[in-house]
Amino acid sequence: MHIRPLAAAVAACLVVSLVAFPATAAPAGDAADPFAADATAPSNAVPPPAEPAPAEPPAPAETDWSAYVDRPVILTIGGREMRGRVLGHDAGTVAFKEPNGAISDLAKADITAVRIDEVTRRSDPSLDDAPSRRSQLARAERRAERAAAEDGSFHDRGVYLLVSPGIVAVPFRSPGTVFYRWGASIGGIIPAQNSAFIGAYGFTFEHLFNQQRVDGLTPNLNPQTERLRTHVFRALGEVRLGSGSDKLFGYVLLGAGFAVIHVASDKSNSSLDSTGAAFSAPIGAGIQGMLGDHFLLDFEPRVTLDIGRGGVAAMFDARLTLGAKF
Repeated sequence: MHIRPLAAAVAACLVVSLVAFPATAAPAGDAADPFAADATAPSNAVPPPAEPAPAEPPAPAETDWSAYVDRPVILTIGGREMRGRVLGHDAGTVAFKEPNGAISDLAKADITAVRIDEVTRRSDPSLDDAPSRRSQLARAERRAERAAAEDGSFHDRGVYLLVSPGIVAVPFRSPGTVFYRWGASIGGIIPAQNSAFIGAYGFTFEHLFNQQRVDGLTPNLNPQTERLRTHVFRALGEVRLGSGSDKLFGYVLLGAGFAVIHVASDKSNSSLDSTGAAFSAPIGAGIQGMLGDHFLLDFEPRVTLDIGRGGVAAMFDARLTLGAKF
Protein backbone atom coordinates (compact mmCIF):
# COMPACT_ATOMS: atom_id res chain seq x y z
CA MET A 1 0.00 0.00 0.00
CA HIS A 2 2.95 2.35 0.63
CA ILE A 3 4.80 1.56 -2.70
CA ARG A 4 2.14 2.64 -5.19
CA PRO A 5 1.89 6.29 -4.04
CA LEU A 6 5.77 6.61 -4.30
CA ALA A 7 5.85 5.32 -7.88
CA ALA A 8 3.13 7.72 -8.88
CA ALA A 9 5.06 10.63 -7.38
CA VAL A 10 8.28 9.73 -9.30
CA ALA A 11 6.38 9.51 -12.58
CA ALA A 12 4.82 12.91 -12.00
CA CYS A 13 8.26 14.48 -11.42
CA LEU A 14 9.59 13.09 -14.72
CA VAL A 15 6.65 14.52 -16.67
CA VAL A 16 7.12 17.94 -15.09
CA SER A 17 10.86 18.00 -15.98
CA LEU A 18 10.22 17.12 -19.64
CA VAL A 19 7.58 19.84 -19.97
CA ALA A 20 9.74 22.51 -18.27
CA PHE A 21 12.99 21.90 -20.34
CA PRO A 22 11.97 20.76 -23.87
CA ALA A 23 14.99 22.50 -25.64
CA THR A 24 17.57 20.43 -23.84
CA ALA A 25 16.26 17.19 -25.20
CA ALA A 26 17.98 15.78 -28.24
CA PRO A 27 15.76 15.07 -31.25
CA ALA A 28 14.72 11.51 -31.54
CA GLY A 29 16.79 9.40 -33.87
CA ASP A 30 19.69 11.99 -34.18
CA ALA A 31 23.14 11.16 -32.88
CA ALA A 32 24.94 13.92 -31.02
CA ASP A 33 28.06 15.40 -32.85
CA PRO A 34 30.80 15.82 -30.29
CA PHE A 35 32.86 18.13 -32.75
CA ALA A 36 29.95 20.49 -33.65
CA ALA A 37 31.09 23.23 -31.26
CA ASP A 38 34.72 23.03 -32.44
CA ALA A 39 33.76 23.26 -36.14
CA THR A 40 31.87 26.53 -35.69
CA ALA A 41 34.40 28.24 -33.39
CA PRO A 42 35.93 31.39 -35.00
CA SER A 43 39.37 30.59 -33.63
CA ASN A 44 39.56 27.43 -35.73
CA ALA A 45 38.48 28.99 -39.12
CA VAL A 46 40.94 28.41 -42.11
CA PRO A 47 42.55 31.78 -43.15
CA PRO A 48 42.35 32.82 -46.85
CA PRO A 49 45.62 32.52 -48.93
CA ALA A 50 47.85 35.61 -48.72
CA GLU A 51 48.38 37.67 -51.91
CA PRO A 52 51.98 37.54 -53.27
CA ALA A 53 54.05 40.65 -52.59
CA PRO A 54 54.71 42.78 -55.72
CA ALA A 55 58.10 42.07 -57.25
CA GLU A 56 60.62 44.91 -57.07
CA PRO A 57 62.38 45.95 -60.27
CA PRO A 58 65.85 44.45 -60.67
CA ALA A 59 68.87 46.34 -59.43
CA PRO A 60 70.30 48.68 -62.10
CA ALA A 61 73.20 47.41 -64.17
CA GLU A 62 76.40 49.40 -64.47
CA THR A 63 75.48 50.49 -68.00
CA ASP A 64 72.10 51.85 -66.82
CA TRP A 65 73.42 54.57 -64.54
CA SER A 66 74.37 56.97 -67.34
CA ALA A 67 70.69 57.24 -68.31
CA TYR A 68 69.81 58.46 -64.79
CA VAL A 69 72.43 61.22 -64.50
CA ASP A 70 70.84 64.67 -63.98
CA ARG A 71 67.34 63.21 -63.83
CA PRO A 72 64.88 62.95 -60.90
CA VAL A 73 64.81 59.39 -59.58
CA ILE A 74 63.57 57.28 -56.69
CA LEU A 75 66.14 54.94 -55.15
CA THR A 76 65.27 51.93 -53.01
CA ILE A 77 67.82 51.23 -50.27
CA GLY A 78 67.07 48.63 -47.59
CA GLY A 79 63.34 48.82 -48.33
CA ARG A 80 63.32 52.63 -47.94
CA GLU A 81 62.72 54.97 -50.86
CA MET A 82 64.76 58.13 -51.42
CA ARG A 83 63.82 60.91 -53.85
CA GLY A 84 66.41 63.11 -55.45
CA ARG A 85 68.74 63.51 -58.39
CA VAL A 86 71.74 61.47 -59.57
CA LEU A 87 74.71 63.81 -59.99
CA GLY A 88 77.19 61.20 -61.20
CA HIS A 89 78.61 57.77 -60.55
CA ASP A 90 81.78 55.73 -60.59
CA ALA A 91 82.59 52.04 -60.27
CA GLY A 92 81.21 51.64 -56.76
CA THR A 93 79.25 54.73 -55.69
CA VAL A 94 76.50 57.08 -56.83
CA ALA A 95 76.55 60.81 -56.04
CA PHE A 96 72.98 61.60 -54.98
CA LYS A 97 71.39 64.97 -54.18
CA GLU A 98 68.24 65.01 -52.06
CA PRO A 99 65.50 67.68 -52.36
CA ASN A 100 66.83 69.43 -49.23
CA GLY A 101 70.19 69.94 -50.95
CA ALA A 102 72.09 67.24 -49.07
CA ILE A 103 74.60 65.39 -51.25
CA SER A 104 75.81 61.92 -50.34
CA ASP A 105 77.77 59.08 -51.90
CA LEU A 106 75.68 55.90 -51.91
CA ALA A 107 77.14 52.45 -52.45
CA LYS A 108 75.77 50.81 -55.58
CA ALA A 109 75.67 47.47 -53.78
CA ASP A 110 73.08 48.88 -51.32
CA ILE A 111 70.73 50.16 -54.05
CA THR A 112 68.18 47.47 -54.87
CA ALA A 113 66.04 49.43 -57.35
CA VAL A 114 65.90 52.75 -59.18
CA ARG A 115 63.21 54.36 -61.29
CA ILE A 116 62.41 57.75 -62.78
CA ASP A 117 60.42 60.05 -60.48
CA GLU A 118 57.50 60.69 -62.82
CA VAL A 119 55.86 63.27 -60.54
CA THR A 120 58.93 65.51 -60.48
CA ARG A 121 59.61 64.95 -64.18
CA ARG A 122 56.10 66.02 -65.17
CA SER A 123 56.37 69.16 -63.06
CA ASP A 124 59.58 70.16 -64.91
CA PRO A 125 59.66 68.63 -68.45
CA SER A 126 62.95 70.36 -69.25
CA LEU A 127 64.68 67.77 -67.08
CA ASP A 128 64.26 65.28 -69.92
CA ASP A 129 66.69 67.35 -72.00
CA ALA A 130 69.47 67.19 -69.40
CA PRO A 131 71.09 63.96 -70.68
CA SER A 132 70.95 65.30 -74.24
CA ARG A 133 72.62 68.55 -73.22
CA ARG A 134 75.32 66.64 -71.35
CA SER A 135 75.89 64.34 -74.34
CA GLN A 136 76.25 67.28 -76.74
CA LEU A 137 78.68 69.00 -74.37
CA ALA A 138 80.70 65.80 -73.97
CA ARG A 139 80.90 65.34 -77.75
CA ALA A 140 82.04 68.94 -78.20
CA GLU A 141 84.72 68.47 -75.54
CA ARG A 142 85.94 65.27 -77.20
CA ARG A 143 86.11 67.01 -80.59
CA ALA A 144 88.12 69.86 -79.08
CA GLU A 145 90.50 67.41 -77.37
CA ARG A 146 90.92 65.43 -80.59
CA ALA A 147 91.57 68.60 -82.60
CA ALA A 148 94.19 69.72 -80.07
CA ALA A 149 95.85 66.29 -80.16
CA GLU A 150 95.94 66.27 -83.97
CA ASP A 151 97.19 69.84 -84.35
CA GLY A 152 100.18 69.78 -86.65
CA SER A 153 99.21 66.53 -88.39
CA PHE A 154 98.51 65.61 -92.01
CA HIS A 155 95.61 63.52 -90.65
CA ASP A 156 93.77 66.68 -89.62
CA ARG A 157 91.74 68.76 -92.06
CA GLY A 158 93.21 72.15 -92.79
CA VAL A 159 94.18 74.81 -95.31
CA TYR A 160 97.70 75.14 -96.66
CA LEU A 161 99.65 77.93 -98.31
CA LEU A 162 102.78 77.06 -100.32
CA VAL A 163 105.35 79.36 -101.91
CA SER A 164 108.04 78.19 -104.31
CA PRO A 165 110.91 80.66 -104.05
CA GLY A 166 112.43 79.44 -107.29
CA ILE A 167 114.06 76.49 -108.98
CA VAL A 168 115.12 75.67 -112.53
CA ALA A 169 112.97 74.14 -115.27
CA VAL A 170 114.38 72.56 -118.44
CA PRO A 171 112.48 72.02 -121.74
CA PHE A 172 113.01 68.58 -123.27
CA ARG A 173 113.45 70.06 -126.76
CA SER A 174 116.21 72.44 -125.63
CA PRO A 175 118.15 70.89 -122.75
CA GLY A 176 120.54 73.81 -122.80
CA THR A 177 117.77 76.31 -122.08
CA VAL A 178 117.08 76.87 -118.42
CA PHE A 179 114.00 78.62 -117.03
CA TYR A 180 113.82 80.21 -113.63
CA ARG A 181 110.53 79.38 -111.94
CA TRP A 182 108.58 80.72 -108.95
CA GLY A 183 104.98 80.22 -107.84
CA ALA A 184 102.41 80.07 -105.07
CA SER A 185 99.73 77.54 -104.13
CA ILE A 186 96.73 77.50 -101.84
CA GLY A 187 94.47 74.57 -101.04
CA GLY A 188 93.17 72.14 -98.48
CA ILE A 189 93.98 68.75 -96.97
CA ILE A 190 91.38 65.98 -96.74
CA PRO A 191 92.58 63.05 -94.60
CA ALA A 192 90.82 59.71 -94.28
CA GLN A 193 89.22 58.99 -90.91
CA ASN A 194 90.51 55.45 -90.29
CA SER A 195 93.40 54.90 -92.70
CA ALA A 196 96.73 56.34 -93.79
CA PHE A 197 95.22 57.90 -96.93
CA ILE A 198 95.75 61.65 -97.36
CA GLY A 199 94.38 63.84 -100.14
CA ALA A 200 95.09 67.46 -100.99
CA TYR A 201 93.58 69.81 -103.54
CA GLY A 202 94.63 73.29 -104.54
CA PHE A 203 95.19 76.05 -107.04
CA THR A 204 98.65 77.07 -108.27
CA PHE A 205 99.89 80.14 -110.08
CA GLU A 206 103.42 80.04 -111.48
CA HIS A 207 105.72 82.13 -113.61
CA LEU A 208 108.69 80.81 -115.60
CA PHE A 209 111.26 83.19 -117.08
CA ASN A 210 114.14 82.73 -119.51
CA GLN A 211 116.50 85.14 -121.24
CA GLN A 212 118.85 84.19 -124.06
CA ARG A 213 120.75 85.64 -127.01
CA VAL A 214 119.83 84.64 -130.52
CA ASP A 215 121.97 85.33 -133.57
CA GLY A 216 120.08 86.13 -136.76
CA LEU A 217 119.86 88.31 -139.84
CA THR A 218 118.17 91.60 -140.42
CA PRO A 219 115.78 92.05 -143.37
CA ASN A 220 118.78 93.40 -145.24
CA LEU A 221 120.60 90.14 -144.48
CA ASN A 222 122.94 91.80 -142.04
CA PRO A 223 123.90 89.71 -139.00
CA GLN A 224 122.44 90.79 -135.67
CA THR A 225 122.07 89.47 -132.14
CA GLU A 226 118.75 89.67 -130.30
CA ARG A 227 118.03 89.22 -126.64
CA LEU A 228 114.83 87.24 -126.17
CA ARG A 229 112.83 87.15 -122.97
CA THR A 230 110.37 84.27 -122.63
CA HIS A 231 107.59 84.35 -120.01
CA VAL A 232 105.33 81.40 -119.25
CA PHE A 233 102.34 82.05 -116.97
CA ARG A 234 100.37 79.04 -115.73
CA ALA A 235 97.17 78.76 -113.68
CA LEU A 236 96.67 75.16 -112.56
CA GLY A 237 94.26 73.12 -110.54
CA GLU A 238 96.10 70.30 -108.77
CA VAL A 239 95.26 67.16 -106.82
CA ARG A 240 97.72 65.26 -104.64
CA LEU A 241 96.81 61.73 -103.55
CA GLY A 242 98.91 59.52 -101.31
CA SER A 243 99.45 58.31 -97.78
CA GLY A 244 101.62 59.05 -94.83
CA SER A 245 101.97 59.63 -91.13
CA ASP A 246 101.23 62.66 -88.99
CA LYS A 247 104.40 64.43 -90.15
CA LEU A 248 105.18 62.93 -93.58
CA PHE A 249 103.10 62.82 -96.77
CA GLY A 250 104.11 61.03 -99.98
CA TYR A 251 101.91 61.55 -103.04
CA VAL A 252 101.39 61.57 -106.79
CA LEU A 253 100.44 64.81 -108.54
CA LEU A 254 97.81 65.32 -111.24
CA GLY A 255 96.78 68.68 -112.60
CA ALA A 256 95.25 70.63 -115.44
CA GLY A 257 95.15 74.29 -116.35
CA PHE A 258 95.87 77.09 -118.76
CA ALA A 259 99.16 78.64 -119.89
CA VAL A 260 100.11 81.85 -121.69
CA ILE A 261 103.53 81.95 -123.42
CA HIS A 262 104.95 85.34 -124.38
CA VAL A 263 108.25 85.89 -126.25
CA ALA A 264 109.62 89.43 -126.54
CA SER A 265 112.77 90.67 -128.27
CA ASP A 266 114.83 93.69 -127.34
CA LYS A 267 114.67 94.68 -131.01
CA SER A 268 111.63 96.52 -132.21
CA ASN A 269 109.47 94.86 -134.84
CA SER A 270 111.31 91.59 -134.39
CA SER A 271 109.91 88.58 -136.16
CA LEU A 272 110.54 86.53 -133.02
CA ASP A 273 107.96 88.38 -130.91
CA SER A 274 104.98 86.13 -130.20
CA THR A 275 102.19 85.35 -127.73
CA GLY A 276 100.31 82.08 -127.52
CA ALA A 277 98.03 80.03 -125.28
CA ALA A 278 98.20 76.38 -124.38
CA PHE A 279 96.56 73.72 -122.26
CA SER A 280 98.83 72.58 -119.42
CA ALA A 281 98.86 69.24 -117.62
CA PRO A 282 101.43 68.62 -114.85
CA ILE A 283 102.20 65.04 -113.78
CA GLY A 284 104.59 64.20 -110.98
CA ALA A 285 105.24 62.95 -107.48
CA GLY A 286 106.54 64.44 -104.29
CA ILE A 287 107.12 64.20 -100.59
CA GLN A 288 106.02 66.76 -98.04
CA GLY A 289 107.06 67.05 -94.43
CA MET A 290 105.69 69.03 -91.51
CA LEU A 291 108.10 70.73 -89.14
CA GLY A 292 106.49 71.61 -85.83
CA ASP A 293 102.76 72.25 -85.89
CA HIS A 294 102.39 74.36 -89.05
CA PHE A 295 105.56 74.69 -91.15
CA LEU A 296 105.67 72.70 -94.43
CA LEU A 297 108.63 71.70 -96.61
CA ASP A 298 108.00 70.05 -99.98
CA PHE A 299 110.07 68.62 -102.83
CA GLU A 300 108.20 67.76 -106.04
CA PRO A 301 109.75 66.67 -109.37
CA ARG A 302 107.28 66.78 -112.25
CA VAL A 303 106.77 67.00 -116.00
CA THR A 304 104.42 69.61 -117.45
CA LEU A 305 102.92 69.24 -120.91
CA ASP A 306 101.95 72.46 -122.71
CA ILE A 307 99.68 71.63 -125.65
CA GLY A 308 99.15 74.46 -128.13
CA ARG A 309 98.82 75.21 -131.84
CA GLY A 310 102.51 74.66 -132.42
CA GLY A 311 102.44 71.19 -130.90
CA VAL A 312 103.33 69.73 -127.52
CA ALA A 313 106.12 71.13 -125.39
CA ALA A 314 107.28 69.10 -122.40
CA MET A 315 109.18 70.72 -119.55
CA PHE A 316 110.80 69.12 -116.54
CA ASP A 317 111.20 70.93 -113.24
CA ALA A 318 111.65 70.09 -109.59
CA ARG A 319 109.75 72.35 -107.25
CA LEU A 320 111.05 73.18 -103.82
CA THR A 321 108.25 74.75 -101.81
CA LEU A 322 107.89 76.22 -98.36
CA GLY A 323 104.58 76.80 -96.67
CA ALA A 324 102.28 76.55 -93.71
CA LYS A 325 99.17 74.60 -92.73
CA PHE A 326 96.35 76.19 -90.76
